[in-house]
Amino acid sequence: MTLHNGAKPNCLAQSVSMVAMYLGLLAVCAGCNDSSSLSYATDGDTEESPDSESEDVEDTEPQDNTDSSIDTTPVDPALRDIIVFHSNRDRGDWEIYIGNGDGSFVTRVTHEPGEDLNPCFSPDGEYIVFDSTRDYYREIYIMRRDGTQVSRLTNNYSLDEQPVFSPDGTQIAFVSNRDGNKEIYTMNTDGTSVTRLTNDHRNDEFPIFSPDGSLIFFVSTRDNGWGEIYSMSSKNGSQLTRLTNNQNHEQHLTLSPDGSRVVFSSHVDGTWELFAMDASNGASLNRLTNSKQMHEQWPSWSPDGGIIFYSACWGECNIYSFNSDGTALSQITHETRSEHPSSASGRPVGVY
Repeated sequence: MTLHNGAKPNCLAQSVSMVAMYLGLLAVCAGCNDSSSLSYATDGDTEESPDSESEDVEDTEPQDNTDSSIDTTPVDPALRDIIVFHSNRDRGDWEIYIGNGDGSFVTRVTHEPGEDLNPCFSPDGEYIVFDSTRDYYREIYIMRRDGTQVSRLTNNYSLDEQPVFSPDGTQIAFVSNRDGNKEIYTMNTDGTSVTRLTNDHRNDEFPIFSPDGSLIFFVSTRDNGWGEIYSMSSKNGSQLTRLTNNQNHEQHLTLSPDGSRVVFSSHVDGTWELFAMDASNGASLNRLTNSKQMHEQWPSWSPDGGIIFYSACWGECNIYSFNSDGTALSQITHETRSEHPSSASGRPVGVY
């Protein structure tokens, strides 16, 4: 891995807290695997609206928001990690950028007046899924990594956000309040076969797939009003397992490539700090950051498991990385506005 000086990314789903919206976004698609034969429909605009089971509904005409003026300068192929993140560094609104894991060759890939947030690389690194208010309501879109061939995947009057790819690239998990409160859904990469996985009166969000695709990890306030971490079957929401039980809000999850550890942000001592624990049972809790001044969120694990990228904020937000054992801290971006990693890949993936 050529990301030296410390920094690390990973693709994690995103939160809508005021702090998170103020921070930038860096999130790596955890659990994404290399899959060169994947194909995504980027010329259609279909969606299914679920009840308790998946059911087909008609959608509207496809929407192609391709901007022919997009700078398609390639990132350096010699570097192993490419990160995708959202930032308000230009014009003050939120746009999506990609760049090398060392902070070089940063390229803006969206140019819309609405907020473009929560980007996540497909497992082959060729596509990015994200949510946006470009068409007024927050919907989910997919585009090529250079910002072309934009297609809208959801189309309703509700909030659809925090999309993440499954490891095989065939499905997208996301959060929606279309049925009242925030619940977790899955759909095909063309927007069809929408299935609701959670059904609770409290909010469920920040979904992320396990590396083998069998589980989805997420955060819910269902049991005590605090954001706790759970896992469930990615097929039907069964096999619900609670992994944390405290009075700290948890959010922004990312899994190690082997699926054994989960890194997350927790609100302790008045700030957001990063912790790691066993993904199977929540044991072996380890605190990774302890700044007591910076809000450290949006962790994203690199595909080889060596580096974790995250966003740290106090006033402005920038992207940092460190080795998975907490050593070799490095600052990746140096902006006066906010940036958050959303996906990191070890060629290809969220950090690609």
